[in-house]
Amino acid sequence: IYGITDSDTSIKIRGVLSYSGGLHDESWLDASDPPIISYHDDGDGIVPYKDGFATIFGKNIIFINGSYIMDSVANDVGVLSELNTVEGSLGHVSYFLMPSKATEVIDKSALFMYNMICGETSDVEESEEIKLYSFGPNPCQNSIVFHLNGIGTIEIFDLTGRSVLKQNISNSGVVNFTQVASGHYLMQIRIGETLLTEKVIKN
Repeated sequence: IYGITDSDTSIKIRGVLSYSGGLHDESWLDASDPPIISYHDDGDGIVPYKDGFATIFGKNIIFINGSYIMDSVANDVGVLSELNTVEGSLGHVSYFLMPSKATEVIDKSALFMYNMICGETSDVEESEEIKLYSFGPNPCQNSIVFHLNGIGTIEIFDLTGRSVLKQNISNSGVVNFTQVASGHYLMQIRIGETLLTEKVIKN
């Protein structure tokens, strides 16, 4: 999934919202892709939840790998992904037809995109970012070692935007992940006025 680049404009895609969507070819997903949050009815008759033909008025249009397959492949290749399934529903985007569910989806989507867009500064060149910090291993099991160019704060969020861990570090230190459940997370690194976001995996 690429951004748009021309002589006047460069757009970096920060995150993907998928509402009952799919991909024709799951191999299009690779480790460089941005985080994805998906919603899908498990009995969707228009765009399949797993795989099959997308249909319009009962006519097969194109073979699709739905949200279930997308989420599985994304996690396999190291892309941060969260699938929200509407169980027992034969509808297509039924969650937008239920007021309470629609509010939940919109609020969660807004928080996800806020973290993606506002959690990373755009005025810091990549070469400068590399000089500001380093960390590893990633994926991790019990801890990650950080080296910062100064005093900073490390904060770990799940895909809903909930903070699960926060720690201050002066130049270097170890962040203990033993109390964090296995999964994919967003990590915000704040050094002075600079705020950067990384993906981190806890095995």
